[in-house]
Amino acid sequence: MKDFKVGPLWNRLVSTFRKQLEQGGEVNFSRLEPFEINKDYPFDRFLILQPEITPNTKARSITVNLSYKSHPEFSTSTFVDGYRLGAIAIFPDALKSAAKTSGAYSRIISFEEKVEALSFEFAVPVRTKSCVVCLSIDGCLGKEVDNTPATKGMKVVWSGVV
Repeated sequence: MKDFKVGPLWNRLVSTFRKQLEQGGEVNFSRLEPFEINKDYPFDRFLILQPEITPNTKARSITVNLSYKSHPEFSTSTFVDGYRLGAIAIFPDALKSAAKTSGAYSRIISFEEKVEALSFEFAVPVRTKSCVVCLSIDGCLGKEVDNTPATKGMKVVWSGVV
């Protein structure tokens, strides 16, 4: 997935899973602790928020709610006049050494607009046992997402059984 090209995500996962294997003999995606995907370009430098993530086992879905009181701050990128927030759900399948991913993104939000809560919902694939949820932020200029790393951030915010 294009959102994971930059940063030490896979190195971090390998390190975490190596520790899990040493401690319990198995890899468990549902026990990942939250972390920044790229420490050089952290999500939290723009916006601190605590997402509410609710798995619904009967409906086979996960809902990600984002509530925040003020717009993110892009202090070193003064040309940015808006932003886009996203949530990415990763559904690993350790038996197949694969994962299904699904991303959902807000429209571009101008700093002139009122701050409003966002909600994203993901369908859980059949036979999926765990999920990892990441949040992303992109600085924007006009109606376009800026592609420089200095205006982006992503972090793992939740993992659990679904």
